[in-house]
Amino acid sequence: MQAVFENKKGRLFLLIAVSSGLILPLGASAAGRSPQELQQAQQREQQVMQQAEQRQQNERQAAEQRQQQAQQQVEERRQQAEQMRQQAEQARQQHEQEMQASAQARQQQEQALRQQEQQAREQALQGRQQAAQRVEQQARQQQEQARQQQQQARQQPPINRAEQNRMPGQARPDERRDGNPGRPNVFVNDRNGQPVLARAEHPHALPVNRVPLAKAIAMPILAPNARPEDREHLDQVQRNLQAHLIAVSEADQPSNIIRMRDFAREQYFNNYQATIANQQYVINRQNTFINALEQNQWPVWYQPQPGYQFSNGFTFGDTLRADLNWLRWGWHPYYGPRPEGFVCARDYVPTPWIYIPAYGTWRQPGINAYVPYGPPFDYTGPISVEVFEPRSVNVGLPFGAFLPQQVVNVVYFYNAYYFPEFERYGYMNRHGNWIWLNLDGQPY
Repeated sequence: MQAVFENKKGRLFLLIAVSSGLILPLGASAAGRSPQELQQAQQREQQVMQQAEQRQQNERQAAEQRQQQAQQQVEERRQQAEQMRQQAEQARQQHEQEMQASAQARQQQEQALRQQEQQAREQALQGRQQAAQRVEQQARQQQEQARQQQQQARQQPPINRAEQNRMPGQARPDERRDGNPGRPNVFVNDRNGQPVLARAEHPHALPVNRVPLAKAIAMPILAPNARPEDREHLDQVQRNLQAHLIAVSEADQPSNIIRMRDFAREQYFNNYQATIANQQYVINRQNTFINALEQNQWPVWYQPQPGYQFSNGFTFGDTLRADLNWLRWGWHPYYGPRPEGFVCARDYVPTPWIYIPAYGTWRQPGINAYVPYGPPFDYTGPISVEVFEPRSVNVGLPFGAFLPQQVVNVVYFYNAYYFPEFERYGYMNRHGNWIWLNLDGQPY
């Protein structure tokens, strides 16, 4: 930009270069300069002006660039914020989907468990019905066979072999059974076709004072989460126990318990041959035993009792294993947690026949099913009795903590021995009470 000023004495022109701050004298001083110098001055003036314009243009471009960069940064931040919002929304939707999938899976699992429990109950009911039918059919067959054998035995006089094999306390062939005068002895043919003293098909009435069963044993209970309809099953179990177990007073206990136990065990472990599922096993002390657990293997709730041990199975005849899978078969959910083993006396011996008075049926080692029959009538060796009784236990938590005491059903195995003078099997339970077995379920 240029400005020309005129003073009072004459014309004096000044050229002002505003952008550069350079003031050039014109007029009288310019008159003394040559045209070439004037041209050079004009050129310098133009250069200064061009430089000023160039700087202004550069400043404008820089300002525009800074503005564009600021706008770009604002846009980038906006896009980043939008992206983060979308990611948060996706994460929220994914979390909701996962929660829905988890809830759906939980519902499906609960439904599957309910269906499994229902199927298990139906199968158990069907199995009990089938087992009852088989037991009834087998019982009729055995009764018919026993009658035929009795008729044959009455026609054949007993031989000395029966006297040689007579157990301590058994009546001789020419004697009546103790406690039931006038009742004849019954003989059947053994494996070798020889007549031997047999168990009675229907034992005679016991001349004893019966003790209320609830005072002799602890009745099983239902789990806290059991359904009301499960009460019907428990009522049936208690009726079965009343029908198949006879508790007597101490005065009416047999006087020869130890002698009969020792003799039966001696005969049993003398290579007795048992047949289970068409497989024959030879029994002796070396190949038939309990798998007792050490103290560090006990469940946290187990409180030992003198003379008893905790086991998770046993070995029968060296090759047959009865483990937890076998023990837990048929366990009803409304009895509470599945057993982690069973409690038995330290001198308990596994046997080929196990009687379950709660159901009035039999089972055998290693077979996940009830069997429709018990031991043959010529077998007077030891049998097992499986019962489950409630116990108050401490349930352990991590870090050594315990919940308040809970009541759970615990499985017990007892050995029962045959007493020919009473025509029954009997056993002593952990409460010190003597229990007679009523194997046919008839009123005693």
